[in-house]
Amino acid sequence: MPEKLKGTILEKWLLYWRDVIKDYSDVTKDAVRDVIDKPWKGVTLLTTFSSSVYFMKTNPDEDSFRDTLLSYSNDLIFVGPAIRNPEAVNHLKFLEKCYNEGIIRRASFGLFSIIWIDNYDKTLGIYKALCPYLKPELLKMHERIIDVGFCNKWWIIDRKMVDNDVNPEEWKDELSKS
Repeated sequence: MPEKLKGTILEKWLLYWRDVIKDYSDVTKDAVRDVIDKPWKGVTLLTTFSSSVYFMKTNPDEDSFRDTLLSYSNDLIFVGPAIRNPEAVNHLKFLEKCYNEGIIRRASFGLFSIIWIDNYDKTLGIYKALCPYLKPELLKMHERIIDVGFCNKWWIIDRKMVDNDVNPEEWKDELSKS
């Protein structure tokens, strides 16, 4: 290092980055040594890390939930009213009502997301909506969860829409006639 740079901020900056590179190279060497000494530990760590990265990349967002909801609503339009599953219809109506009221919220936990229902719209200006002490209780949060998203899929809405074209009431009527 030239004499004119000694004692300047540039010297401190260069020393800092040299130390950072040295630290990272030491950590890398130690990690390689650990993997060689304990291969199963290395495989487990690599699998855990890779899975976590995959789950974070495929964590669905609120837009994908809305797209799924609209897609299922469109699919249900092509099913006649007499053979629609009332549970699926009521679930879609409830979700659409919640969207219209602006009370659907998403919480991301990195690897998965949940869709839950809040008490009030975000833009509502009343005291109950703004006071942080009047937010939904954590112990009753499980009652407000309406869907769980994991691996680019919303699991509860998908489960409720499996038999959206099978009306159990229709079969009860036919069985009682025979």
